[in-house]
Amino acid sequence: APQWYRARARELCAVAREGTPVYAYSLEVLRERAKSLYDTLVRANVVSRVHYAIKANSHPVILQTVADEGLQLECVSIGEVQHARDTVAGMKEQPKILFTPNFCAIDDFERAFSLGCDVTVDNDQVLVDSPTTFQGRPIILRIDPGAGDGHHAKVVTAGGDAKFGIALEDVARALVAVKSCGAILRGFHIHVGSGIHNPATWERNAVMLLELTRKHELVTGKSGLVFNCGGGLGIPVHEGDSSLDLAAVAAGLSSFKAAHPGVELWMEP
Repeated sequence: APQWYRARARELCAVAREGTPVYAYSLEVLRERAKSLYDTLVRANVVSRVHYAIKANSHPVILQTVADEGLQLECVSIGEVQHARDTVAGMKEQPKILFTPNFCAIDDFERAFSLGCDVTVDNDQVLVDSPTTFQGRPIILRIDPGAGDGHHAKVVTAGGDAKFGIALEDVARALVAVKSCGAILRGFHIHVGSGIHNPATWERNAVMLLELTRKHELVTGKSGLVFNCGGGLGIPVHEGDSSLDLAAVAAGLSSFKAAHPGVELWMEP
């Protein structure tokens, strides 16, 4: 609920008297937001998976709450993976973790595979340098589409100044590396930034990945590829700010999925 903290000002002031600074979260609002994401995107059969990036807040109660509402978890380090496994009920028995590192050690990839994570690779050199690590294992390639978006230049994660993903002109080389090392190409990933308020962004990401698969003559049929359209869903920061139109995001992706039912869509808000 907007401005939930106003209704609980007395309680929050009492907490503050015990020592500051502190972060205060409403689990009621958190459940509401997580349920809205799941219902609008997953339950409505728009995407098959929505991931919560635990770098946003890795408090055990928050992780358990979003997992209880059906969201899966996205981790950028093995430390985060282990934390999720240790703190979220059922995560060891049935891992629901997407591992999306950025230039991590090869041992971290080995560990992620061994723990049952879905693994994203953001540069093809690791496939060349350590082929046996990836042989016979499914991977998702992270692509830099050449341009990013976001509420500030510091959170734009695509384009010439970004360090994330494989540039479009290098995709052919990366696909050769995938084939050479014997990895299984499960799909592609695009994440262009954070704090995005344009609801067309995620459909545009899906379209771009579709064009990429066609250019390189990849199959997207019944046993086709995963397209992780990324996240960065914008939120109101100041009073009076507008919210991202989540229904419009879902409508755009639904339109894409109707036209291309062989593609499995993921998101990571």
